Amino acid sequence: DNIITTFFNGLATTGMASNYTLLTTTLNSLLNQIFNGLTASIGNYNVTETKERQYSMFKFLNMMNFWIFSWASIGILCVSNDLVKLCFGESYVLGIEIPFVIGLNFYTVGMQNAVWTFKQTLGLFKYGKYMQVFTALFNIIFSVLLGYKYGLFGILLATFIARLLTNLWYDPYIVYKHGFFKKPIEYFSKYFKYLIIMIINVVICAFLCKFISGNLVMSILIKCIICSFIPNIVYLILFFRNEEFKYLISLIRKVFEILKRNRIKINL
Repeated sequence: DNIITTFFNGLATTGMASNYTLLTTTLNSLLNQIFNGLTASIGNYNVTETKERQYSMFKFLNMMNFWIFSWASIGILCVSNDLVKLCFGESYVLGIEIPFVIGLNFYTVGMQNAVWTFKQTLGLFKYGKYMQVFTALFNIIFSVLLGYKYGLFGILLATFIARLLTNLWYDPYIVYKHGFFKKPIEYFSKYFKYLIIMIINVVICAFLCKFISGNLVMSILIKCIICSFIPNIVYLILFFRNEEFKYLISLIRKVFEILKRNRIKINL
């Protein structure tokens, strides 16, 4: 992407875009530590538990995946321009379409974490072993075509299109069909349900953030509060009755019970 961006738009645009991707790369590194740390535990869980319990764990991780990455993506869309302005200056701020497509790429990759974790731990390695090659080819082709016409936005959008045509649908299909022995439509229907919920949150947060002005630091702080408060309240209202959220509450209770027992032992 950087090579093609430099070719069509010059090195200066590549540098300006890197200010935004630095934010998403940092967030990705932090959030991916959670799922990387879970891989061994999920692998052990898949060996010892039934398919139904494996599927329940997958649905729980997928919901948490959505919760975390959609929340972060909304923040990227609504706050990244102000952060770049604060850190590098107003001349380095790009149009709102750039944070939008960067947030879109961030979200779609993040939403694959649960799928990739289970694909790896269920040993489904032989399926799609050449898919990354096709993703790369599509990325190059669409980056050149869209980059020529739309510049940086087209190049970043090409990355999303390349994933959409390949692993965004193929990997979940494999995990459901050969891992859980269930219809993949169950995953895609939940995926679109999550997507609609996220779009609603984006619209609300973007609308409210539009009215925030004045001191830049205070504006960033208020926008961060809005982009944290609104999505989490919406998720709590929508998810508190479902199976995955009840499992989350049970995990939190177990953690508190363990902490309480350990504190009692220390006091004794």
